[in-house]
Amino acid sequence: MTARFFAGSLKVDLEEYRVDVEGDINIMGFLKGDSGIRPSFQGIRVTVHVKSKAPQEKITELLTMVESRCPVGETVLHGTPVVVRHIVT
Repeated sequence: MTARFFAGSLKVDLEEYRVDVEGDINIMGFLKGDSGIRPSFQGIRVTVHVKSKAPQEKITELLTMVESRCPVGETVLHGTPVVVRHIVT
């Protein structure tokens, strides 16, 4: 969503834009709740695939803008306070 939005404002025609995300997790933190093992990813890798006839400079400008303004990336990289409410009915 972020890439498509900014591509339009930069006049970059995206033929294809895909983001692959993979991560490393120690499943024992999830399954057993072992102390010292967080039930989370220890590392996350993101690969962005772009297909466009736009000049490389415009693509670089777009990718820089997306990385600096994407709400998902910002949340993962810098965390966001979370408030959990439980409602049992």
